[in-house]
Amino acid sequence: MLPDNILEVLLEKIINNWRKVYGSILGFIVGLTVVNYGILKAIVIFAFAFIGYKLGDSSFTKKMKKTIINRLKED
Repeated sequence: MLPDNILEVLLEKIINNWRKVYGSILGFIVGLTVVNYGILKAIVIFAFAFIGYKLGDSSFTKKMKKTIINRLKED
C-alpha cells in the first residue's frame, strides 16, 4: 500500500538528499552532452559554461573590475 502523502515523502527525500539529486542531474546532463557532441565538443561547451558561471558571480566581477582599474592606474 502506498502512503496517502506520497508527494510529501518524495519531496522530503529530495530535500534531505539534495546533493545526490543535484549530482545525478548534473551527471545526466554531462552524459547526454558527451554522447550527443563527443568528448572534445563537450569539454568546450563546459568550459564556456564555467566561464559564464564565473562572470555571473558578483564577487568575481568585483575583483576583476578592481584588478582592471589598478592596472590602468599603473600605466
